[in-house]
Parts: sequence; C-alpha cells; structure tokens
Amino acid sequence: MNKFRSLEDAIAQVSVKPSFVSLAKGMVGNRLSAFLKGSSESTQIAEDAIGHSVERLLRIVKRKGQRWSLYQQAVDTFGTQDCLVTRYLVRCVGNYLAERQRFWGINSKTGELGYKARAIQPTMSEDGLYMSQDTWLTSLLEESGTEGHDIVDSLREIEVALTKANLPQDVIDLVVMRGQGMTFVEISEKVGKNKDALRQQLKRAEDKIDKALQGYFTK
Repeated sequence: MNKFRSLEDAIAQVSVKPSFVSLAKGMVGNRLSAFLKGSSESTQIAEDAIGHSVERLLRIVKRKGQRWSLYQQAVDTFGTQDCLVTRYLVRCVGNYLAERQRFWGINSKTGELGYKARAIQPTMSEDGLYMSQDTWLTSLLEESGTEGHDIVDSLREIEVALTKANLPQDVIDLVVMRGQGMTFVEISEKVGKNKDALRQQLKRAEDKIDKALQGYFTK
C-alpha cells in the first residue's frame, strides 16, 4: 500500500501522529524547560517546531522532486520502525529547539543573555491578503539552513551583505534582531524607539534589503 502513497502525504501524516507530537513535546521539555512558564507554552513551541520542520522538508521535496534518491526510500519506509520521514522530522525539530536554546540561553563566549523569543513566523497583514515584510527573512534563514548553515551563520552573512550594500547600521541591526527572534516590543525596549516606528522603518527599507540580498543564498 505504501507504494501508492505520496511523500507529501507521508510527511503530513507523520506530523500529526499523536506519538510524534508527544515526542516533540518531550523534546521541548528536555531542551527548554528552564525557560518555559507553563504547559501551554511548551505545546505552542512544539507546534511551531513541527510546523517549521514540515515546511522545510516539503520545500526540499518540491525542489528535488521524485528523482531525489531518497524519495522512494522515504515512501517505502513510511509506517515502519525505520521511517525516514519520522527520522528527518525528529532531527529537524531537534535543530529548531537547539537554535531556540542558543538564543534563550547564555552566550558561552560573551556571557550575555540570549533573547527569549520564538523564531520569526510569517504573519498576515491587517487586510489578511499579504504576508508581512519578514517573510523574505524567514525564507532566507530556512533555505540557507538546508544548505548546511545554521541561523547564526546565516545572520552573519546577511549582515555582511547589507553592510556591503551601504544600508544604515540601525536598519541592519533591526534586521539582525528580527532574525534572532526578537519581537518589535523587545527591540523597542532595547533601542528606545516606538515599536510602530520600527515596523515602518523596516517596511520602508524592504526594497533595498531585498535588492541587497537577491540571490545571496541561491549559489
């Protein structure tokens, strides 16, 4: 029966299996329990991690197609103890939580506290029709991650690219802080500017940022 199942279907089914969801919640507790306020936050982070992992794997499948060497293996092992989809999603959830732990914890080199904030998620604008200006940043970070970068390395490369494009330093700092997962409220408290003004500042710079980063991670 597995041979008739699409890989996309297998990914969707694994992601909602109670055993997998329970495993993801357990991973959140093991990694981030010191930072969490309650079970509801743990559940939300687990859902974020699963969603992130599913989206990443679906992008890989779409890019590589059915000619991908692992495509048929992933389909054939669905529902078995060696399920390749489950193994990948578990690893991706672990990587997601490791990045959150890095930003929430203490920097081993500087001793500075990280930011207790989730990774940026694309959000809808007030009219519900368009994705927010942070969509491009989310996409860049996640796509670069599939090529062996982690989010920290990707942010460094983004910062270098924006500096070379002569964008104002306060805009570059804003991009980096958003990439680190800081909310506009947190950034407002850190830099002493109104959060709505910061949103508008980033929106006004969107075209220049997009031009500076065009093709930067597609090599």
